[in-house]
Amino acid sequence: MAKTSKKVDPRDIFKYAESFKEAAELLNQKQVRSKPSGVKYAPPDAAHVSPMLTLDTLALELYLKCLHAIDHNGDAGWGHDPWALFTKLKPGTQKSVHVFYTEQLKTHPAVNLVNKNEPNIRPTIELCLQGKENFFQDIRYFFEGRKRGGPSFFWPLTRIAVRNTILAINPNWKN
Repeated sequence: MAKTSKKVDPRDIFKYAESFKEAAELLNQKQVRSKPSGVKYAPPDAAHVSPMLTLDTLALELYLKCLHAIDHNGDAGWGHDPWALFTKLKPGTQKSVHVFYTEQLKTHPAVNLVNKNEPNIRPTIELCLQGKENFFQDIRYFFEGRKRGGPSFFWPLTRIAVRNTILAINPNWKN
């Protein structure tokens, strides 16, 4: 039996995504403030970063489902696999996300840090989204060690790009 999703108002999904984004950003700010004085980069403690990444991942999923609902007449899609959700977006929507993501790569301060600390990672949308269907479990149980998937690039860049695409389509949704 095929899974179907109920028709929903994309703006309702957007509101939930915004709440998860704001919560993730608050936890991230707390993490940044807790670095030792004078230290430019402190490797994050997985126990402290895990809740922030979980919330940020939920926000990204909801933003992708919002875009899916915009593209598909209120159908938000199904599941937790961000790559599957992304690839089911209309080609023009995918292209818009890529454009906003490329903008983030040029301007977001985290990119220089990642390039410095992980010089072999090529931070693409594909790297951020593919193989992440179990990301929730992997983050929550990070103390057990990496189980699946490859490296994960800084998720907020993808989340920001997807959010910016939504706001380009619906500029009146800005606070």
